[in-house]
Amino acid sequence: MFPLHLTAAAFMLFMLQYTQTNPLRENLLCFAEDSDIKIFGGEKIKTYPKKDVAEQDADEYMQHKLSGNIDIAKDLGKDLAELVINYRSNHALAQDDSVVMLQCKVLFLHAACTCAVLNSPSSIISDNVTQVLLDTVRDELTVVYDNYKGLGSATMYKLAEKEEHSTESIGKLFARLCSQQEHQRYITFGIELYEAFLSECEELCKSVSYREI
Repeated sequence: MFPLHLTAAAFMLFMLQYTQTNPLRENLLCFAEDSDIKIFGGEKIKTYPKKDVAEQDADEYMQHKLSGNIDIAKDLGKDLAELVINYRSNHALAQDDSVVMLQCKVLFLHAACTCAVLNSPSSIISDNVTQVLLDTVRDELTVVYDNYKGLGSATMYKLAEKEEHSTESIGKLFARLCSQQEHQRYITFGIELYEAFLSECEELCKSVSYREI
């Protein structure tokens, strides 16, 4: 009967000692060239890699941190947030309608988050950009943040982006969130807004240079 609570090293030492007196030792323990361990009749047990995914991510984060990329990403997040916060529309549909103006900013926030993901060299960078972006908007424009994250607009816009005619789908969703889904001019307005927001955010994102790690 084998001990049940041994470390890997202790277990290997135990097996080496055990096989010295066991006539079936050739079958009980042997080492494969690929560093797998074979025990009990040759069945393979894979060895674990030296670093798991979490450790690799931590290493990558530290490299970005030391290179200054994390600070660059956070500054970009603040700049994107300022675009959303300071946005004012001169369009007739938004001039005297607080609901439409609110949805304009919600759509702008989504465009900013989308650009942050598409124009970042890694998920670690994009996560830092979007985190600061969302935190800043939450602190400065709580109602916009709550509409985007709390009321599900973020999920709905992400689903619309996956549809075949994504830009049109986003325009229709914008009109629906404005409670104007039956009016084509609101759909068109939403499409024009989204394309303009994407262009402005993409220009800002591409103006940033990250250091190679």
